[in-house]
Amino acid sequence: MNTAVNSITRILCLFLFATANFCLADTVELKSGKILKGELTGRRAQFVSVTSKEAQSEIERRLNIDDIRSIQFSDAYSKKEAIDHFNSANAYQATSSLEPLVNKRIPYLDLLSESDERLFVMLLESYLNTGRGDDCLEQAKLWRTKLRSPKTRDDIEELQMIASWEMDRREEAAYYAQRWIDYGKSAQGSTFAWNVLAEIALETDKPERALWTALNSIVFSRPNLPRHLSQSYEIAIVAAFRNDHPLYAKELLEEMRTRDIPWPIDSQRAKVIEQLDSITPNEPERFHFHPTSSSTTERPAATLTKLVGSP
Repeated sequence: MNTAVNSITRILCLFLFATANFCLADTVELKSGKILKGELTGRRAQFVSVTSKEAQSEIERRLNIDDIRSIQFSDAYSKKEAIDHFNSANAYQATSSLEPLVNKRIPYLDLLSESDERLFVMLLESYLNTGRGDDCLEQAKLWRTKLRSPKTRDDIEELQMIASWEMDRREEAAYYAQRWIDYGKSAQGSTFAWNVLAEIALETDKPERALWTALNSIVFSRPNLPRHLSQSYEIAIVAAFRNDHPLYAKELLEEMRTRDIPWPIDSQRAKVIEQLDSITPNEPERFHFHPTSSSTTERPAATLTKLVGSP
Protein backbone atom coordinates (compact mmCIF):
# COMPACT_ATOMS: atom_id res chain seq x y z
CA MET A 1 0.00 0.00 0.00
CA ASN A 2 2.75 2.44 1.01
CA THR A 3 4.72 1.52 -2.11
CA ALA A 4 1.74 2.36 -4.31
CA VAL A 5 1.18 5.69 -2.53
CA ASN A 6 4.85 6.60 -2.83
CA SER A 7 4.83 5.78 -6.54
CA ILE A 8 1.77 7.96 -7.11
CA THR A 9 3.37 10.76 -5.10
CA ARG A 10 6.56 10.59 -7.16
CA ILE A 11 4.61 10.64 -10.40
CA LEU A 12 2.56 13.61 -9.20
CA CYS A 13 5.69 15.50 -8.17
CA LEU A 14 7.32 14.84 -11.53
CA PHE A 15 4.17 16.02 -13.28
CA LEU A 16 4.03 19.22 -11.24
CA PHE A 17 7.73 19.85 -11.80
CA ALA A 18 7.36 19.38 -15.54
CA THR A 19 4.26 21.60 -15.60
CA ALA A 20 6.05 24.34 -13.67
CA ASN A 21 8.99 24.24 -16.07
CA PHE A 22 6.63 24.36 -19.02
CA CYS A 23 4.76 27.37 -17.61
CA LEU A 24 8.00 29.17 -16.79
CA ALA A 25 9.36 28.81 -20.31
CA ASP A 26 9.59 31.72 -22.73
CA THR A 27 7.12 31.34 -25.59
CA VAL A 28 7.56 32.21 -29.24
CA GLU A 29 4.57 32.13 -31.57
CA LEU A 30 5.42 31.89 -35.25
CA LYS A 31 3.31 33.33 -38.06
CA SER A 32 2.73 29.77 -39.21
CA GLY A 33 0.86 29.15 -35.96
CA LYS A 34 3.56 26.98 -34.42
CA ILE A 35 4.34 27.54 -30.73
CA LEU A 36 7.88 27.08 -29.40
CA LYS A 37 8.72 27.00 -25.71
CA GLY A 38 12.14 27.24 -24.18
CA GLU A 39 14.57 29.96 -23.16
CA LEU A 40 15.25 33.02 -25.27
CA THR A 41 19.04 33.00 -25.34
CA GLY A 42 19.96 35.91 -27.56
CA ARG A 43 19.55 37.95 -30.68
CA ARG A 44 21.86 38.46 -33.62
CA ALA A 45 20.73 40.76 -36.40
CA GLN A 46 17.63 39.13 -37.93
CA PHE A 47 17.70 35.98 -35.81
CA VAL A 48 16.45 35.06 -32.35
CA SER A 49 17.79 32.02 -30.52
CA VAL A 50 15.52 29.73 -28.49
CA THR A 51 17.00 26.88 -26.47
CA SER A 52 14.77 24.03 -25.33
CA LYS A 53 15.34 20.70 -23.60
CA GLU A 54 14.37 17.52 -25.38
CA ALA A 55 15.10 14.30 -23.53
CA GLN A 56 18.65 14.69 -22.23
CA SER A 57 19.72 17.22 -24.84
CA GLU A 58 19.47 20.96 -25.37
CA ILE A 59 18.47 22.12 -28.81
CA GLU A 60 19.03 25.66 -30.02
CA ARG A 61 16.81 26.98 -32.76
CA ARG A 62 17.52 30.14 -34.71
CA LEU A 63 14.38 31.92 -35.81
CA ASN A 64 14.16 34.68 -38.39
CA ILE A 65 12.34 37.65 -36.85
CA ASP A 66 10.20 37.93 -39.99
CA ASP A 67 8.70 34.54 -39.07
CA ILE A 68 7.83 35.58 -35.48
CA ARG A 69 4.35 36.81 -34.59
CA SER A 70 4.89 37.39 -30.87
CA ILE A 71 7.02 36.47 -27.88
CA GLN A 72 6.05 36.03 -24.25
CA PHE A 73 8.51 35.95 -21.39
CA SER A 74 8.57 33.55 -18.47
CA ASP A 75 8.66 36.24 -15.77
CA ALA A 76 4.93 36.97 -15.53
CA TYR A 77 4.98 36.98 -11.71
CA SER A 78 7.97 39.35 -11.51
CA LYS A 79 6.32 41.57 -14.11
CA LYS A 80 3.11 41.80 -12.06
CA GLU A 81 5.11 42.54 -8.91
CA ALA A 82 7.05 45.33 -10.65
CA ILE A 83 3.85 46.89 -12.00
CA ASP A 84 2.33 46.77 -8.50
CA HIS A 85 5.37 48.60 -7.11
CA PHE A 86 5.05 51.21 -9.84
CA ASN A 87 1.31 51.70 -9.30
CA SER A 88 1.85 52.09 -5.56
CA ALA A 89 4.23 55.01 -6.27
CA ASN A 90 7.13 53.14 -4.70
CA ALA A 91 9.63 54.56 -7.19
CA TYR A 92 12.81 53.04 -5.74
CA GLN A 93 11.32 49.56 -5.43
CA ALA A 94 9.78 49.90 -8.87
CA THR A 95 13.15 50.82 -10.36
CA SER A 96 14.96 47.83 -8.87
CA SER A 97 12.23 45.39 -9.95
CA LEU A 98 11.75 46.88 -13.44
CA GLU A 99 15.43 47.04 -14.45
CA PRO A 100 16.01 43.25 -14.80
CA LEU A 101 12.73 42.87 -16.70
CA VAL A 102 13.68 45.63 -19.14
CA ASN A 103 17.25 44.35 -19.55
CA LYS A 104 15.90 40.93 -20.53
CA ARG A 105 13.72 42.51 -23.21
CA ILE A 106 16.24 44.94 -24.72
CA PRO A 107 17.48 42.51 -27.45
CA TYR A 108 13.89 42.08 -28.65
CA LEU A 109 12.68 45.70 -28.78
CA ASP A 110 11.03 45.32 -32.18
CA LEU A 111 9.18 42.15 -31.17
CA LEU A 112 7.62 43.15 -27.85
CA SER A 113 3.94 43.22 -26.99
CA GLU A 114 2.50 46.56 -25.95
CA SER A 115 2.29 45.39 -22.32
CA ASP A 116 6.02 44.61 -22.37
CA GLU A 117 6.75 47.97 -23.99
CA ARG A 118 4.98 49.66 -21.07
CA LEU A 119 7.72 48.37 -18.77
CA PHE A 120 10.18 50.66 -20.54
CA VAL A 121 7.94 53.68 -19.97
CA MET A 122 7.50 52.75 -16.30
CA LEU A 123 11.24 52.41 -15.81
CA LEU A 124 11.95 55.80 -17.41
CA GLU A 125 9.32 57.41 -15.19
CA SER A 126 10.81 55.66 -12.15
CA TYR A 127 14.23 57.03 -13.08
CA LEU A 128 12.70 60.48 -13.25
CA ASN A 129 10.98 60.07 -9.88
CA THR A 130 14.20 58.95 -8.18
CA GLY A 131 16.34 61.84 -9.42
CA ARG A 132 17.96 59.92 -12.27
CA GLY A 133 17.08 62.34 -15.04
CA ASP A 134 20.28 61.63 -16.98
CA ASP A 135 19.46 57.91 -17.08
CA CYS A 136 15.94 58.73 -18.20
CA LEU A 137 17.19 60.86 -21.10
CA GLU A 138 19.98 58.50 -22.13
CA GLN A 139 17.78 55.40 -22.26
CA ALA A 140 14.84 57.24 -23.83
CA LYS A 141 17.03 58.20 -26.79
CA LEU A 142 18.03 54.56 -27.28
CA TRP A 143 14.57 53.05 -26.96
CA ARG A 144 12.10 55.54 -28.44
CA THR A 145 12.68 54.85 -32.13
CA LYS A 146 13.04 51.07 -31.74
CA LEU A 147 9.78 50.30 -29.95
CA ARG A 148 6.74 49.69 -32.14
CA SER A 149 3.71 51.17 -30.41
CA PRO A 150 3.00 54.84 -31.31
CA LYS A 151 1.61 55.39 -27.80
CA THR A 152 4.80 54.03 -26.21
CA ARG A 153 6.96 56.27 -28.40
CA ASP A 154 4.81 59.30 -27.53
CA ASP A 155 5.00 58.56 -23.82
CA ILE A 156 8.78 58.22 -24.00
CA GLU A 157 9.07 61.47 -25.96
CA GLU A 158 6.98 63.23 -23.33
CA LEU A 159 9.28 61.89 -20.61
CA GLN A 160 12.24 63.27 -22.59
CA MET A 161 10.63 66.71 -22.48
CA ILE A 162 9.83 66.45 -18.77
CA ALA A 163 13.30 65.18 -17.83
CA SER A 164 15.16 67.85 -19.80
CA TRP A 165 12.86 70.56 -18.43
CA GLU A 166 13.26 69.43 -14.82
CA MET A 167 17.03 69.30 -15.29
CA ASP A 168 16.93 72.92 -16.54
CA ARG A 169 18.09 71.94 -20.04
CA ARG A 170 15.82 74.48 -21.69
CA GLU A 171 17.16 74.21 -25.25
CA GLU A 172 16.83 70.44 -25.27
CA ALA A 173 13.31 70.62 -23.86
CA ALA A 174 12.36 73.23 -26.47
CA TYR A 175 13.74 71.01 -29.24
CA TYR A 176 11.61 68.05 -28.13
CA ALA A 177 8.57 70.29 -27.68
CA GLN A 178 8.85 71.85 -31.13
CA ARG A 179 9.37 68.42 -32.69
CA TRP A 180 6.21 67.18 -30.95
CA ILE A 181 4.17 70.07 -32.34
CA ASP A 182 5.73 69.95 -35.82
CA TYR A 183 4.76 66.28 -36.09
CA GLY A 184 1.14 67.33 -35.58
CA LYS A 185 0.63 65.48 -32.32
CA SER A 186 -2.52 66.23 -30.37
CA ALA A 187 -2.86 68.08 -27.10
CA GLN A 188 -5.70 65.79 -26.05
CA GLY A 189 -3.32 63.48 -24.17
CA SER A 190 -0.72 65.94 -22.91
CA THR A 191 -0.17 69.70 -23.18
CA PHE A 192 3.44 69.62 -21.99
CA ALA A 193 5.02 70.53 -25.35
CA TRP A 194 3.03 73.77 -25.60
CA ASN A 195 3.71 74.52 -21.95
CA VAL A 196 7.47 74.31 -22.52
CA LEU A 197 7.42 76.79 -25.40
CA ALA A 198 4.94 79.09 -23.63
CA GLU A 199 6.99 79.09 -20.43
CA ILE A 200 10.15 79.95 -22.37
CA ALA A 201 8.27 82.82 -24.05
CA LEU A 202 7.27 84.12 -20.60
CA GLU A 203 10.85 83.86 -19.37
CA THR A 204 12.07 85.86 -22.37
CA ASP A 205 9.47 88.61 -21.83
CA LYS A 206 7.16 87.65 -24.69
CA PRO A 207 3.83 87.38 -22.86
CA GLU A 208 1.58 87.57 -25.92
CA ARG A 209 3.45 84.75 -27.63
CA ALA A 210 3.24 82.78 -24.38
CA LEU A 211 -0.51 83.41 -24.25
CA TRP A 212 -1.17 82.21 -27.78
CA THR A 213 0.97 79.12 -27.34
CA ALA A 214 -0.77 78.17 -24.09
CA LEU A 215 -4.19 78.84 -25.65
CA ASN A 216 -3.46 76.31 -28.37
CA SER A 217 -3.15 73.52 -25.85
CA ILE A 218 -6.24 74.69 -23.94
CA VAL A 219 -8.42 74.84 -27.03
CA PHE A 220 -7.36 71.59 -28.64
CA SER A 221 -7.53 69.67 -25.37
CA ARG A 222 -11.30 69.89 -25.35
CA PRO A 223 -13.40 68.05 -24.31
CA ASN A 224 -10.71 66.05 -22.47
CA LEU A 225 -8.61 67.00 -19.46
CA PRO A 226 -5.13 66.00 -20.60
CA ARG A 227 -2.02 65.82 -18.47
CA HIS A 228 -0.48 69.20 -17.55
CA LEU A 229 -3.58 71.20 -18.53
CA SER A 230 -3.51 73.09 -15.23
CA GLN A 231 -0.05 74.43 -16.13
CA SER A 232 -1.41 75.53 -19.52
CA TYR A 233 -4.08 77.61 -17.80
CA GLU A 234 -1.58 78.99 -15.30
CA ILE A 235 0.76 80.17 -18.08
CA ALA A 236 -2.10 81.64 -20.15
CA ILE A 237 -3.52 83.50 -17.15
CA VAL A 238 -0.16 84.92 -16.08
CA ALA A 239 0.69 85.83 -19.69
CA ALA A 240 -2.61 87.67 -20.18
CA PHE A 241 -2.12 89.50 -16.87
CA ARG A 242 1.41 90.56 -17.78
CA ASN A 243 0.21 91.67 -21.19
CA ASP A 244 -2.19 94.16 -19.55
CA HIS A 245 -5.32 92.09 -20.13
CA PRO A 246 -6.46 91.44 -16.54
CA LEU A 247 -10.13 90.94 -17.48
CA TYR A 248 -9.19 88.26 -19.95
CA ALA A 249 -6.94 86.64 -17.35
CA LYS A 250 -9.86 86.66 -14.92
CA GLU A 251 -12.11 85.05 -17.52
CA LEU A 252 -9.57 82.28 -18.06
CA LEU A 253 -9.35 81.73 -14.30
CA GLU A 254 -13.12 81.42 -14.06
CA GLU A 255 -13.18 78.99 -16.96
CA MET A 256 -10.49 76.97 -15.22
CA ARG A 257 -12.68 76.75 -12.12
CA THR A 258 -15.74 75.86 -14.18
CA ARG A 259 -13.85 72.91 -15.64
CA ASP A 260 -12.76 71.85 -12.11
CA ILE A 261 -9.10 72.21 -12.99
CA PRO A 262 -7.01 72.96 -9.88
CA TRP A 263 -4.25 75.54 -9.83
CA PRO A 264 -0.87 73.73 -10.01
CA ILE A 265 0.26 72.62 -6.55
CA ASP A 266 3.90 73.59 -7.15
CA SER A 267 3.07 76.98 -8.68
CA GLN A 268 5.07 80.03 -7.61
CA ARG A 269 2.44 82.37 -9.05
CA ALA A 270 -0.55 81.84 -6.78
CA LYS A 271 -0.63 85.54 -5.88
CA VAL A 272 -2.06 86.33 -9.28
CA ILE A 273 -5.29 84.60 -8.19
CA GLU A 274 -5.80 87.10 -5.37
CA GLN A 275 -5.20 89.99 -7.76
CA LEU A 276 -7.66 88.66 -10.32
CA ASP A 277 -10.34 87.86 -7.74
CA SER A 278 -10.24 91.48 -6.59
CA ILE A 279 -11.09 92.76 -10.08
CA THR A 280 -14.68 93.80 -10.75
CA PRO A 281 -15.32 94.68 -14.41
CA ASN A 282 -17.28 97.90 -14.92
CA GLU A 283 -18.66 97.07 -18.34
CA PRO A 284 -21.25 94.38 -19.06
CA GLU A 285 -19.00 92.90 -21.75
CA ARG A 286 -16.22 91.14 -19.90
CA PHE A 287 -14.11 90.02 -22.81
CA HIS A 288 -11.64 92.75 -23.68
CA PHE A 289 -8.78 90.82 -25.19
CA HIS A 290 -7.86 91.86 -28.73
CA PRO A 291 -4.77 90.00 -29.98
CA THR A 292 -2.25 91.97 -31.99
CA SER A 293 -0.14 89.08 -33.25
CA SER A 294 -0.53 88.42 -36.97
CA SER A 295 1.53 85.24 -37.00
CA THR A 296 -0.55 82.25 -38.11
CA THR A 297 1.87 79.96 -36.31
CA GLU A 298 0.96 81.59 -33.03
CA ARG A 299 -2.81 81.66 -33.62
CA PRO A 300 -4.90 78.52 -33.12
CA ALA A 301 -7.58 77.75 -35.70
CA ALA A 302 -10.09 78.42 -32.95
CA THR A 303 -9.32 79.96 -29.62
CA LEU A 304 -11.61 79.97 -26.62
CA THR A 305 -15.32 79.84 -27.35
CA LYS A 306 -15.93 83.47 -26.41
CA LEU A 307 -13.23 84.66 -28.78
CA VAL A 308 -14.10 83.02 -32.07
CA GLY A 309 -16.60 80.24 -31.38
CA SER A 310 -16.45 76.59 -30.48
CA PRO A 311 -13.23 74.74 -31.32
